[in-house]
Amino acid sequence: MNGGKVRCSVNGSDANSTKSDIDLALIPRNICSCGKHLDSIGHPQSCYAYVLCIEIDGTVYPFGIACPLEQCRNSITGECSTNCSQAVCSETVPSGFCTTPAPMLPAVATSQHIQCYGNSTFQYSGKVQIVCVLNQTEFSSINVTFETTKQSNLIAQIASNRTVKLVDTSGKIVVRISSKIVTVELLNASCIDSGLYVVAVDLGSEIAIAQGQLTIKTRPDKPTLQIPFHTVENHKIAITCTGNTGSPAGSLQILIKRLNVSDTITLNISNDYVQVTQKPKICSHEETVTLDEILTSDWNLTTIQCKAVNQETAAEDDDSLYYTSEESQIVLIEENYCSTGEEYKYHPKSCYHYVRCLTNGMVSNQCASPLCFFNATVTCSNCNEVPCPEP
Repeated sequence: MNGGKVRCSVNGSDANSTKSDIDLALIPRNICSCGKHLDSIGHPQSCYAYVLCIEIDGTVYPFGIACPLEQCRNSITGECSTNCSQAVCSETVPSGFCTTPAPMLPAVATSQHIQCYGNSTFQYSGKVQIVCVLNQTEFSSINVTFETTKQSNLIAQIASNRTVKLVDTSGKIVVRISSKIVTVELLNASCIDSGLYVVAVDLGSEIAIAQGQLTIKTRPDKPTLQIPFHTVENHKIAITCTGNTGSPAGSLQILIKRLNVSDTITLNISNDYVQVTQKPKICSHEETVTLDEILTSDWNLTTIQCKAVNQETAAEDDDSLYYTSEESQIVLIEENYCSTGEEYKYHPKSCYHYVRCLTNGMVSNQCASPLCFFNATVTCSNCNEVPCPEP
């Protein structure tokens, strides 16, 4: 039935039938089998429609939805835009969400008629250009579009007489043509401008397409380090470092300095006991490094820091403190700390805390502000009355 035609008539009479046929564009029944409610994907049979997944009584069904007038769908996301170029309409739609890869920027086959050159720059660092070179001066029209995984926007149209009609209204893009060169210039590029700038040239006999990638670079941010306050000898803890490593993505390092050891050790995060998770975002990459470690006695008074490293965006003369977390020190509580029989004991890491010894272990508690731990009988008192032992 796919590709068939439908006509409506009264009592089978051709004389009273609709004026034109409607083509059938079938959607595979299982296209939403791995999708969820309100997921969307490109329509596999029509550039002018998308598939919306709707859950009804526990089952997800596909529904074909027409794009607004003069708009076309993105093959992967299903989102409609004014980009109805040949490149968009010829893209293959994945057979379903089971096989849909992570969204990728559309790939354009190399053309012998035009070549574009990408560029990279830091965010808000001034003008940046994407330059495309034609191998001939005659053409019918040129469309310049901006493409990302989520959108496709027409920027400008160039007529055969080389008149440029700027469609973009942001005020920060200039499109020029001179001789055989098309230049797309961004006056002060930001993260949202990172993507593909596609130039489609209508040569009459064919449409030649090329693209230039604009990469917006950003530096890392200062990461945060999380270490449990209450650390007991020979017990396992999780040391967590989280931070934006910049774009393109850098990495996080955990720096360990043992007591009475001059050298700082950079933890090898490829070890089995280290977990790394990444969350790419626009112009940033959030990374989390988690170290699960059993704290033997040699960890006592060890200082730890976390550092964001990015060889592409962090300059050598940058202050490394900007990319390094605050320092944290591990102060171990001895495993047999409660063997003296006291229920309450001072906490070796802080005068504002104390250790409570229980039958099945120990816990740390904090005195009400601004009090400090005093002794086993009067747990908390004025801090000026309390001798505070050094760790």
